[in-house]
Order: sequence, then structure tokens, then C-alpha cells
Amino acid sequence: MINSSETGKFEALNNAKEEIKRADHLMFVSLKYTRTVDVIKSLIDRLISTIDNCMLAINEHLKDKKKISIIPRSPGSRVEIIKDNIKNDTLNEYIDIYTLM
Repeated sequence: MINSSETGKFEALNNAKEEIKRADHLMFVSLKYTRTVDVIKSLIDRLISTIDNCMLAINEHLKDKKKISIIPRSPGSRVEIIKDNIKNDTLNEYIDIYTLM
């Protein structure tokens, strides 16, 4: 049986997967034919949304493991929780890109 927290985690991961598909299309199809600022801005927005959904899923996982009690609404607070609880160089690189965007 899947509890509501696991459902939220899977939903966030599914949303991230869909956003990365859209970003991929923007990069390799739309940008190929239309090199406008709007397409580039939309691509960056999709990448931000993808990473945000991944960060939400990681926070859901930390909540499942009882390392945190609540998931904050602000993306900055979610990032800080991840930095405090997970030590991974690759993840930290993504977090740095995310905070830059």
C-alpha cells in the first residue's frame, strides 16, 4: 500500500520527468527552428521546474525517513534542508545550477 507521502514523491518525480521531456523538445526542436529569447526563457523555466520537482521529491523522501518533520514551501528552504541532510557532490552541482537560475 502506498501512503500519501509516497504518492507525493512519485507525483513530483513524474512531474520532473514530464518537464524534462518538454525542455528536451524546446532545446532540440523549437530552438533549432526559432532562436528567440522567448524559447530560451521557456527552456530555462522548464529546467528550473524540473529541478524544483526533484528537490520536492527529495524532501518527501527525507520526510518519509523522518529526517525532517515538514516540507517548506519556499524552494530556498528546501535546498538548505537537502544540503544539510545529503552530502553528494553531483547533487550539490545541480543545487548550485538551480540556485543560479
